[in-house]
Amino acid sequence: MKIGNFKIGIFISIIFGVLVFFFLGYAIGKTPVLSDKISSEQIQKEFATSLRQVGILRSLPQELKSVTGNVSKIDKNLIVIQPKEDQILNPLGSTFPKEMKFNITRETVFSLAHEKNQEEFIKEYEAYQQELEEKDKAGEPIEGMIAPEPFTYEDIKLENLKISDQVRVVSDQNLLVTQGSYVAKSVSIMNEVGKLLGK
Repeated sequence: MKIGNFKIGIFISIIFGVLVFFFLGYAIGKTPVLSDKISSEQIQKEFATSLRQVGILRSLPQELKSVTGNVSKIDKNLIVIQPKEDQILNPLGSTFPKEMKFNITRETVFSLAHEKNQEEFIKEYEAYQQELEEKDKAGEPIEGMIAPEPFTYEDIKLENLKISDQVRVVSDQNLLVTQGSYVAKSVSIMNEVGKLLGK
């Protein structure tokens, strides 16, 4: 019983500490003297980093090459998106800047996602799960296996993009490395994803 109470005490202390730090982060961000130097967003990111360092939050991957967001600007050779801070559509959205610029080249592929037939998707996913289990039992590596998506993709052009469209942009560059702009390998309009998830 003593050990159990001790663990509960530690858990409560951690939760209390998290609440205190987030409250302080919010308060500092609203302080007139500091608001022009330190944003609440910056404080929250730094606090999240601290939690990852002590193992309370999962560590971020070293590399990420896709991001989901809404289109805020479209030019002939450039699009700007606002990354979503959503745990389903974009788990690492809070680590990205408020806007990200992507250069469009002749090699950039554009597509429009459509919801896949549910029965078809279920069959594909069951086959994927079975293959995972077989590889696991056989001790074979599963790295590189890609889960099926509940969408099919229709080829489109840059001209089909509209402001506020929800898109997923894929790049060959590491998007966790901050820089002025990135090169878009593919851009997919994912409006139907948002509708299904209520986003």
